[in-house]
Amino acid sequence: SHGRTVNFKNTIIIMTSNIGAELINFSDDQKNKIEIFTQEKILDQVKQKFKPEFLNRIDEIIVFNRLSKHEMNKILKLQISEIVDFLKNKKIEVQLDEKAEDWLIDEGFSSSYGARPLKRIIQTHIVDKIAHMLVSNEINEKSKVFISMKNSELDFKIKL
Repeated sequence: SHGRTVNFKNTIIIMTSNIGAELINFSDDQKNKIEIFTQEKILDQVKQKFKPEFLNRIDEIIVFNRLSKHEMNKILKLQISEIVDFLKNKKIEVQLDEKAEDWLIDEGFSSSYGARPLKRIIQTHIVDKIAHMLVSNEINEKSKVFISMKNSELDFKIKL
């Protein structure tokens, strides 16, 4: 956008897609491993969606396993830690109890769409709510926000 030339010679580009995600069905005892037959079916779908000229320029295609709830928990912790770190700069403390975390994972878990729904749930139910509380001066520096479950909804308790 600034008219500069960019060299992509030593660049790695990672692209993701959910093509074929509906083909990955497994039980817990299969330990989330994709069978070779299923992998081939997914790659066939990729070949149907993209032209050979495009696929020929890709060095490698990797088929990932679906995310488990355990992995979603790790992703949740990372997402929440980013919020906590951001608010620490504003001297605001945020804590979630285990029930709130479980609710977020249950609401945001999608074996078909990966972690994107979880990110949306966090944005809608936590980030937007805290932003509103900041703008309306419900919380300020040195506030502590405790998030828990109450009547099947996230409950925000504020200590100033």
